Order: sequence, then C-alpha cells, then structure tokens
Amino acid sequence: MVIYNRFLWVEDFGRGDPNATMNVKAVIKAVFGGVIGEELNTLDIDDKYDAVDELAEHTKGNISLVLDFTKAIKFIRNPDELARIDYIILDIDLELGEFGLLEDHARILSFYENKDELQQKAGYQLYLELVMNLRFPKDRILFCSNHVREFKSIKDAIKEAKIPLSDDSIYTKAPEDRVNIHAWIEKRANPKTNYDILRKGVFLACEKAEELIEANPENIRFKKFIKNAKTEEILPEMQDYLNTLKTLLPVREWSGKKFKLFNRTLVHEWEDKANSDHLEDKNDKFLFTLGEIMKCARNWSTHSREFDELTEAQMAFLFMVAMRAMFCFPDELQDYEQLLLEIYEDKPDELDIGLLKQHLIDSYISTQERYSNILKRIKIDGFKDPKGNYFIATIKNMHYNEFKYLQRLGDISEFKYLQGLIDIFWHGFSPVSLISDNSCDFKKDNNSVFLECKYEYRFNVTAENYGKNQPDEFLWHFSRALWTITNYTN
Repeated sequence: MVIYNRFLWVEDFGRGDPNATMNVKAVIKAVFGGVIGEELNTLDIDDKYDAVDELAEHTKGNISLVLDFTKAIKFIRNPDELARIDYIILDIDLELGEFGLLEDHARILSFYENKDELQQKAGYQLYLELVMNLRFPKDRILFCSNHVREFKSIKDAIKEAKIPLSDDSIYTKAPEDRVNIHAWIEKRANPKTNYDILRKGVFLACEKAEELIEANPENIRFKKFIKNAKTEEILPEMQDYLNTLKTLLPVREWSGKKFKLFNRTLVHEWEDKANSDHLEDKNDKFLFTLGEIMKCARNWSTHSREFDELTEAQMAFLFMVAMRAMFCFPDELQDYEQLLLEIYEDKPDELDIGLLKQHLIDSYISTQERYSNILKRIKIDGFKDPKGNYFIATIKNMHYNEFKYLQRLGDISEFKYLQGLIDIFWHGFSPVSLISDNSCDFKKDNNSVFLECKYEYRFNVTAENYGKNQPDEFLWHFSRALWTITNYTN
C-alpha cells in the first residue's frame, strides 16, 4: 500500500524490561502491518536502530521512528520537522534518552515525583506538549502501548486537562487490538480532504524541487525570466522560498482566508524583476504562458480580494504553474502533480475542442469589450495592434488602467481575475491570429468623422496544443483538469 501521509512513531520497543526482549519486526507488524504487509519480511532489521533507517527508506520518509523521549521532544519542537508530520503514534512508557540535555528538563521533571514516573508517562507528556503548546490536532494522535496499567490514569489526567481522548485513540499492541490499530492507520495513510491533498502535494513538490536544485542549480528555470540572473544569488533565494512554502499549510486547517498568506508568498518572487519579456526564446509557448500567469497573479493578488478566498482547486492550479515555471521538472507527470490532480473531479478523457474554441472566442470578445469600455470611461485612446497577442496583452492593460484610474474613484466593477488567469492558459497555447485587416470605412458620429476598421481572426485550437500527443506528460493531464474549473458556457 502506498503511503503519502507522514507518521511520527515514538516507540522504544520495551524500555528497561529484561523479560520483554521484544521482536522489533513483530512490533512493527502489530502497528504498521496493515500498510507495510508482507514487505516487512524483506527489510533488513535486526534491532530497533536498523528499524529507524529501514522504515524511513522503505516508506520514502513517511514513517519517522524516534526511539526515546528526548529525541521526540526535540523532533516536535523543530518547526521544520513537525510541519512534515500528518499523524503521530505514541508509546506511553519510554526511555528518556539524554534527558539532561534538554534546556527545560528540570521544568518537565517538576510535574512528576521522579524520573521513573516521567518514564512511565513520557508519552502523556509528549501529548500535552503537542496539543497544548504546539497546537497539533489531538484527533491526529494515537496512543499505542502495552503498558495497560497506565491507560486509565493517563486518560483521567488528560480529561482533567480538558483535552479528553476518544476511545478509538488509545490501543494496546495486543492481538485483539491490532485490527483497530491497522484500521486507524490505513484510514489515514493517504490524504482524504482536498486541503490535505493540497498540503501533501506542496510538500512533495517543494522537496523534489529542493533535490533538483541541490543536484544542479541550473535546474532553476526561474532564472530565464530575470535579466542577467546570477545562479549564486538566486540559489539561496529559491531554497528559502521552497522552505517557507512548506510551512504555510499547517496540519490544522485554517478557517476563513486559509490560502491568503500561502498565495502571496507563492507569487511574491514574480515582483518587478521577473518578466516573460526576458525569455530568450520568445516562441516558447509553455514558458511564456506560465510566466504570464504568474506575473499577472502577482500583480492582481494585491488588488483583488478574490485571491484571498481561493479554493483548493484554484490554489493547486497556481501552485502547479509556479513549480513548472520556476524549476526544471521532467516533462513527465510528477508524483506530486498526480496527487494534486485528485482535487479536480470529473476530469474529461478528452478536451471538447468545440466548447474550448467557443470559450476562447467568448472570453476574447468580452475582454476586448470590457477594455474598450474602460478606455472610454477614463477618456484614453488605447493603442490596438491587430498583430499582437490580443488576449494576454489586453487583459494585462485592462487591469493596469482599471486600477490606476478607476480604483481611486471607487468605480471598479467586479471582474473575475482568477478566471482571467485560467483564460491566459487557454489563450497562451492557442493564440489568436489575424487573417484579414482590409475592411475599413469612414463613419460619422454627430459632428465627428472616424475610421472604423474590421479585423478577422482565426482561433487555431487543437488538442495537440495542450499536449495530447504526449499523454504521459504534465501538460495533457493539467489541461484536462483545468477545464473542470474553467467558467465556460455550454
């Protein structure tokens, strides 16, 4: 069974009991047997120290085994480490380890009669630290211990602390409880909600990007958007950027504007210095389009409240665009992308080219009309180059003029700028082309005489524009998912 979520397991495999020479593999099977299964027999584990490395390697880092109380305290107090964790499984009676090295060891010990009592209730102390000090959700913690004698006293103590445990969050490792333990873990092995999927996808993407740029800093694709970019300067910036993104989607889902800070951090790097105009290959539709989306997202996020209320699907759209624009991932669909695409329901097997073409025409016309109306209201003549990339240029100029001239008058009508970013994607890969510009007539309006010109355009829309010929690659999967959140008229 594939595990995407990450578990912290605090277990010492039988502290200080000479009669409890616990078989390490047997304990692992009792707890994680449901997700590891028969593969456990292939792991090279002779003792608990082997188990730390083998579990981490076998599950791609998704089971972090910690063997004593002191190491566990240090782990959960490290924001970078705890931010990686989705669920925690605690033994109760634990070795203390190098307890005296903790700065607050005296304070912790003061809550107990002696070290022996602390050892017997070490898991309880970790639980208090997690829930009360670190705000880790209590419903993501499972007690799993053979020290049944401590269960009632610990449940009573936790209840007295007003953070009571439910009956399904504390089990023994005895055979009769294994079905329940396995069910608890299997249910949580993979993200279920869209928020959890997004959070996990962000972690996987950032970690993969970190590996790419550590192996070769030239994998920073973002440099192509910056004039005279220097690798030695941009590398630490990108490392900080990725590390920060990993901390902004906590395991406890925020209420309200839960993606506001994450989105602003995501697009912040696309401030003044980054621009698609700096691309050496101006015909690279993929990079040009993704860069335009990110640049516009940066500029528009500061002006529109719409970006404070993004859904998981909208946030995943911007995140996947950012990762592809900024880092040299292989063309093939990546694991983190495959996970994030689960957010989008009812993805079509094919793009409906007829509907897409009509959407391109409709969005093109409505944007042109809106921009023309804005120019009339602010009494500015807009320069229109019929051979230019009309849609992307128009929507950028529209935003600029609207917020420069109309915002101060409080005269901005609501425009769905998030949909505008999605439409930049569709238009970027199928840009309009001019086929006729010869129809011009003089017209009269009251006492004025003006020249009215009509242009004809072609929308050359094919599924191949969106990657159909490369079905295993990112673009084709992404395009079909994005269609599910495109506001088109059927």
